[in-house]
Amino acid sequence: AVSDGTITKSKIVHHRWKLTSNFSTSTGVEALTAGWSSVEAIGTAMSESSGVFTFPHTGLYKISYGLHGASSPVSTYRGGGIQRTTDDSSYSATGSLFFTSNAANTYWNARQIWIFDCVNTSTHKVRFQTENASAGTVSNGTNVIFDYLGDT
Repeated sequence: AVSDGTITKSKIVHHRWKLTSNFSTSTGVEALTAGWSSVEAIGTAMSESSGVFTFPHTGLYKISYGLHGASSPVSTYRGGGIQRTTDDSSYSATGSLFFTSNAANTYWNARQIWIFDCVNTSTHKVRFQTENASAGTVSNGTNVIFDYLGDT
């Protein structure tokens, strides 16, 4: 494999995904389990099944999650975040991105960036969530970008 001194070309990962259509959300936390489509992949690709993303090899990854939507009706909060698992079963939030929506028919967007250390590709995975105080819409502008940073 070709190397630039820090990373072998076979380990390069830059993969962008987006939702294929808008969908309605209910109250509470919802994992985004359907509708993901690969938009651009450079190097080794991530894989996705039912909203769960699997890393192609171990190492450090920068994950950038852009959540976009619309509020109707008024909601005291809207948001979401990246969820991770290290046992391929139990998911926990890595943090969250929230904002208030004090008017009906408003549009919103937020981005969470997080570094994930994938030490086992069979057990260390991520998925994405939305959380709302009342029903709303998550738009097809919602996206995620994975970038491989290097070995652990």
